[in-house]
Amino acid sequence: MIDAAHETIPAPNRSAVSGVIINIEVADAAQMYDDLKKQDASIIVMPLKDEDYGQRHFIVQDPNNILIDIIESIPPSAEFQNNYTGEM
Repeated sequence: MIDAAHETIPAPNRSAVSGVIINIEVADAAQMYDDLKKQDASIIVMPLKDEDYGQRHFIVQDPNNILIDIIESIPPSAEFQNNYTGEM
């Protein structure tokens, strides 16, 4: 994660960003969460949690206020899965 004013960013794009979230799928969100907590817990804006719809994830924020949702696919809950019958 780099600052918006960093010289490696093309000059016309060196400005603050708002309202952006990037999703990145990983193999082990819990391990990545633990690693980031040890390095810099201040960037974590949503702690690790499992969602009924089949995601384990957490969100970090970079210096430009871009949110990065770190996602691992997990099996959905039985209750959530029962909402789908496969019929249209």
